[in-house]
Amino acid sequence: MDILFITVPKLIVRSPLLGPATLSAICEKNGFSTAIMDINIELWHLLKDKHMEHIWGEDDPTFMSQVKFNQLVDEYIEGDIVNSWLDTIERYSPVYIGISVLHQRNEHATRYLINKIIGHKNLCHCKIILGAPHASVIGPNLLVDNMITAYVSGDGEEAIINILNGDYNQPGINGNDPVQLKELSQYPYPNYKNLDLAKYVKSNYGVVCEESLPTETLFINSSRGCIKRCNFCDVASRWPDFVSKSGEQVVNEMEYLITRYPQINKFSFTNSLLNGDVPALYKLCTILNERKLPLTFYGQWITRPRKVLPPEYYDLFKSAGLTHLIIGIESGSQKINNDMKKGVCIDDIYYTFEQLTRVGISSTPLFLIGYPSERYENIKETITLIKNMVPYKTSISSMALGPTCMVTNGTPLHRDIEKHNIRFSSNSGWSWFNENSDFKTRIEWWFEVFDVVVKSGFRVDHRSTTWLNNEYDTIAKGQYTPAQIANISREKWQ
Repeated sequence: MDILFITVPKLIVRSPLLGPATLSAICEKNGFSTAIMDINIELWHLLKDKHMEHIWGEDDPTFMSQVKFNQLVDEYIEGDIVNSWLDTIERYSPVYIGISVLHQRNEHATRYLINKIIGHKNLCHCKIILGAPHASVIGPNLLVDNMITAYVSGDGEEAIINILNGDYNQPGINGNDPVQLKELSQYPYPNYKNLDLAKYVKSNYGVVCEESLPTETLFINSSRGCIKRCNFCDVASRWPDFVSKSGEQVVNEMEYLITRYPQINKFSFTNSLLNGDVPALYKLCTILNERKLPLTFYGQWITRPRKVLPPEYYDLFKSAGLTHLIIGIESGSQKINNDMKKGVCIDDIYYTFEQLTRVGISSTPLFLIGYPSERYENIKETITLIKNMVPYKTSISSMALGPTCMVTNGTPLHRDIEKHNIRFSSNSGWSWFNENSDFKTRIEWWFEVFDVVVKSGFRVDHRSTTWLNNEYDTIAKGQYTPAQIANISREKWQ
C-alpha cells in the first residue's frame, strides 16, 4: 500500500475526520493505494468498556498532560491493544504513514505512536508524514530528529501528491511556504470506504450522548479562511484568503454522501464561518429546499446586519435544515469588539438572536474574557448583554465561556504585544499581563461572568472548563471550583 492515514486520540468521536478521507480520495484519484485507520475511535471503545470514556469529554484535560497520558498508557493502553495496532499497520504494509495532528490534545499520542512504529522491526522502514495545523508546531523538531520524513503546512491536497512522488521540495512541505488552495471544487468527495461509520457516536452539538451508536453526522467544508481579521485569531495566518465553494457544489456533495452512507442525515460544517459567503449560503439553502433532501446541518456564524441577512433569509435557512449555530460574540462592549477588529455592531447581535428565536434555530454564543485593552467597565457591558439576552433564551441552548484571552503565535495580537504593553510571566499564552489586567484578574472576571450566565438561567456549554482544570491550582479561587462548573455543565445538558 502506498499510504495509510492514521487518526490518533484525543479527537472527536461523532464522525471520522474529514482531512484523511479527503486526502485518501485525492491519492486514489492519482493512482495511489490508500486506507484509513482510526485509532481514536478504537481507543474510545476500549476505554468505554473500562468505564473510562469520560476522558473524551471536553472538560477532561487528560491528554493535554504528558504525565497523565503516560499514566493512561501504563494502566490502560500498553500491551495487547498497541500490538494489535502495530499488527494492523504491518498487514497494510504501507510505504508512507500519514498522521493528522490537529492540536495539542493529540500531540502526545502522535509522538507515542511514532516511537512505536520506528522501534518496530517490520515497520521502521515506513516513511511518516504529519499533517493538520499542529504538524507545523511539532514537525520541525521531529524532522531534525529523523523521526519523520515530512510534515505539511497549510492545505495538503497538492502537497500529499508531491510527497508520494518523492518530491519534498515543494511549497507546504518541510517548512517551505504553506499552500492555500484558490479553488476547492476540483477535488473528489471524501472517501470513508474502509471505515465502519457504525462505530461513531451521536452527539448533541459536541456532547456525546449515552448509548448513542451509530452516528448520523459527517463533517463537510464549504470554505477556508475567514472574511474577518480578529486580532486574537490565527486563521488568517493559515489561510490568508477567504475561498468558498458554490452552493450547488456543496449540495451535490451532501447528496452524494447521504446516498452512499444512508445512515447519515446531519452535516457539521468545519468552516470558520458558515455565513462568510452569503450568496453561496443562500444558493445552498435554496437548492436544499428544491431537492427536499432529508438532512440537517449546523456550523459557525458571525452576527451580520439586517441589510446583509434580512429576516426572510432566516426563514430560508430554517426551512433548508439549519438547526444550530455557534456564534462568536466575544464581548458586550462595542469598544472591545472594535479593538478586536471583529467588525460587529452590538445592535447586530440583538438582531441576530431576534431572528434565530423567531424561526427556531438554536445557538451557542461564545464569549472571550480579558482582551488586552479590556477593563472591568467593559466586563460589566458584557454582563449587561448577557442579561439582555434572556428574552432569547429559547434559542440559546448554551453559552460558552472560552479561556481567558490568550496571546499566541500566529495572531495579530501576538505581533502587537509592544502596542498593548504585554509582558509574559511564563511560557503559557494565558500568563501575560499589562496595565489593564493580569491572569488572576482575568480569572476573577471570568468567574463573575460565569455566575451571571448561571443565575440568568442559561445552560453552560460543556467546553467552558476545558482549560480551567489545568490552570485552577495556580490561579485565583472563585465562587465556583472547576468541578462545580463541570457539574453545572453536565446537569444542564441532561
